[in-house]
Amino acid sequence: MANPVKQLQRKSEEYQRLDKADRRRFWSDGILNNALYILMVIFIVYTAIKNKNFLSAGSIANIVSLVAASLPMALGIAGCIVLTGTDLSGGRVVGLTAAVAGALLQDRTISRKLFSNLPAITPGWILLTVLIVVAIGALIGMVNGFFVAKFSLHRPHWPGTGGHMPPLWRTHGGHAGAGWPG
Repeated sequence: MANPVKQLQRKSEEYQRLDKADRRRFWSDGILNNALYILMVIFIVYTAIKNKNFLSAGSIANIVSLVAASLPMALGIAGCIVLTGTDLSGGRVVGLTAAVAGALLQDRTISRKLFSNLPAITPGWILLTVLIVVAIGALIGMVNGFFVAKFSLHRPHWPGTGGHMPPLWRTHGGHAGAGWPG
């Protein structure tokens, strides 16, 4: 691993050798490539100035708890966007697994109408439900990944990552929404 101080010195020396046009391009490229980070810092500083409680421990804990539910899906889809373009199935898979988890964890007087042999809700049952929905999501993700990788279904994305959802909706009593085939 290279010494970061030496890397910074080397970059500084390279910058000093640039002419005026290249220096301008260096700064404009740097700002454009990091615009999102720059805007986030500006928004955080502005909000912290306007609201003194924004950077308090309670506020930060609240922000982290609100982000925790959607962060895994967002990171997974961000990886797909960076590597191949986009993924149409992320939100749908989360919705399907949430519906399955809701069906398995709801009040037993209601859920026994649909699933007559469900056990009582215990910590073990909750853990098993989590494992079931993770397995369902992983299975759908593997199928999507297989079709995208094996058959190069990067563009259009519909057949590889979104085309499986109408048949899945039909298997659990759903219906195709507006604009969906079938």
